[in-house]
Amino acid sequence: MISKSDWSYERARLEGICKKILAEIEEKEKTLGSYKEDIVDLRKTMWEDTPHIIRDSDDKFRIQQYIDEIKIQEHRHTFYFNQLRKLKRILDKPYFARIDFMEQYYEEPEKIYIGIASMFDKESSDILIYDWRAPISSIYYDYELGTAEYYCKEGTIKGDLSLKRQFSIKYSEIQYMLDSSIKIDDEVLQQILSKNTDDKMRNIVTSIQKEQNKIIRDEKHDLLIVQGAAGSGKTSIALHRVAYLLYKYRYKNINSKNIVIFSPNEVFNDYISNVLPELGEENMQQTTFYDYARRSISLEYKVEDMNDQMEYLLVNTDDLDYKHRVEFIKYKLSKDFISVLNNYIKYLEEERFKFDNIEYRGKIIFSKREIEELFYINYKHFPIMKRLNKIRERIFYYLRPLQKDRLQEIEKEMKFKVDFEHEIKPFSRLERYKEFKPTIDKINDMTSLDLYKVYSKLFEEVETHRKMLEGISLPENFERIKELTIKDIEDKKISYEDVAPILYLKGELEGVSFLSDINHVVLDEGQDYSAIQYEVFKQLFKGCGITILGDLNQSIHPFTNTEDYDFIVKTFNYPESVKLRLRKSYRSTKEIVEFSKTILNDGEAIESINRSGEKPVVKRVADGKDTIKRILEDIKSLKIKKANSIAIICKTSKESYDVHNQLKNEIDVNLITKDDIKFKRGICVIPSYLAKGLEFDAVLIFDASKETYSKKAERKLFYTACTRALHNLYIYHQNDLSPFIAGINKELYLE
Repeated sequence: MISKSDWSYERARLEGICKKILAEIEEKEKTLGSYKEDIVDLRKTMWEDTPHIIRDSDDKFRIQQYIDEIKIQEHRHTFYFNQLRKLKRILDKPYFARIDFMEQYYEEPEKIYIGIASMFDKESSDILIYDWRAPISSIYYDYELGTAEYYCKEGTIKGDLSLKRQFSIKYSEIQYMLDSSIKIDDEVLQQILSKNTDDKMRNIVTSIQKEQNKIIRDEKHDLLIVQGAAGSGKTSIALHRVAYLLYKYRYKNINSKNIVIFSPNEVFNDYISNVLPELGEENMQQTTFYDYARRSISLEYKVEDMNDQMEYLLVNTDDLDYKHRVEFIKYKLSKDFISVLNNYIKYLEEERFKFDNIEYRGKIIFSKREIEELFYINYKHFPIMKRLNKIRERIFYYLRPLQKDRLQEIEKEMKFKVDFEHEIKPFSRLERYKEFKPTIDKINDMTSLDLYKVYSKLFEEVETHRKMLEGISLPENFERIKELTIKDIEDKKISYEDVAPILYLKGELEGVSFLSDINHVVLDEGQDYSAIQYEVFKQLFKGCGITILGDLNQSIHPFTNTEDYDFIVKTFNYPESVKLRLRKSYRSTKEIVEFSKTILNDGEAIESINRSGEKPVVKRVADGKDTIKRILEDIKSLKIKKANSIAIICKTSKESYDVHNQLKNEIDVNLITKDDIKFKRGICVIPSYLAKGLEFDAVLIFDASKETYSKKAERKLFYTACTRALHNLYIYHQNDLSPFIAGINKELYLE
């Protein structure tokens, strides 16, 4: 129980802090106004004082002086603008916690208030509020009352934690506060988790748990892999880790432009876009693997994305080529195929290139031996295509004087062959072009390499492919793989299973320059990247820090073959790497977690927090129309319960379109597709594979019949759909129930 005197103290302190913030806001606004006026005056003076036509170096010097001064003023304006924005952001809620910590050998504890951003007393230079990322703030997340320590650049600071107080502050007033020695399952955490969802993902600085804090602040490892249960906060942790890195290395010229996150899709990018700005940082670069592929592969080619491939795999099970395609998806995503590509690259370098003398008028201008020496010795450190480009440039360098001399000779000859003098030069150039064309064509042919033809040749030349396998048998349906791959390339199409192999081949043959300014990479939903995609990431981000977050139980792609993360560690081969595990789920109620984890074979590894709610509901329906009727009834009930977001999750995009068409005339409902770039809150219909990473107050699984979900490869997809729910889960089925839940203990759900 907090005493009246403590309440009086805390209210008075908060009031004083808010007054200081308001005073700083007023001061910063005046300063900003002054800088803005200075910039306007400078621009006006420059316009009046400098010539509009530059005549000499003095004019350039005077203009540059003005430009430099304007840049200085603009930089100051930006700095104060950001300071003002930070102050306005923290005014409503300056801090969320207080700890009293007495360092070893000190006699008095220090009162440390923790918030989103630091604040100093201008007169005394005392720290009024500590940033949640400051070293000392970690005590709040890591320790109960008693002995505690934190790490900073001076070393390990030990001491005693005598108070841990949590605040709920809104509109600059304390709503409530409590003293606690526990972090997990305490009142504040329960209150946060029981709330309904917002339009976007929010920051979790007030509820970061000890195991999460360890990941956020990790600086020892170049490669950090997090295996986390559904709802364990993986993405939130990743974003807070980005904020921590930006804070920690802010004086080392690392900013948001030096960090990139690869997300599963554009909708997810929009969903997480609020977190870093809430934490006072600019958003890092956000992209998807498909976006990178689309920028790297020639625009001549139509590139399939993973969502299209997933739709094909889930819908076209009766298609004649379905089994064939499944087999060559498996083959092209296999580690064996990586070996094939690596052997093929060696083969191209050692055996594919047949160089020849470059001659002109019977004279060797560049010998075969010289070209081979350049390719195999002088330029060996370059990728193959760069070597060829440099060789071509070198040969043309030697050819140009000959072209120039020959043009002069032809012009002299042309004087006696044309009727008008003005025709001499054009006719001479044409004659020279014809004369040199065979030589130029030979040079271009010998030093050119078409990436897509090279990839096609790997399948076209079956014996070569067999050699690249080094004794391993070709897949049984290789002839069909060969036909379809070659046809796709000819038709200017690239299937998703060919995207990563082509990007890898491109990186090895051409080299990689894209994203070279990146210092840290975050790969979210890491379980859905294949081994060959990780090879592409290795090419792109050599030497970068890498954070990978995933859940092997949510591998929605049936053929990525991600059984563990050991191959990722081997792929990057960093000196310092670590794999960490998060077993506790904070998203769903205990009832939903206990129900969902039984869908998995090893669900016992997942822990739920002690937040109770309604049991999941499994409803048998007569047909599709009856399902729609039940959904409308349940949505009406959920709206009474104040559910902000309700997702009707269908297996496929095709099914989502049909369901949306049946619902849209009855209720206000959004359809989320792979082409959307904004996350649509409210009631939405969404395919199962796009729901990954998102969360909703209530989830309604449209059809969990045996006919819809029964294949082994679909178990984790179904589990992922169920684990999107925070508070309510409804599952409808026609005919027999999916085997994934048919055997579940009926005490775990209602019918």
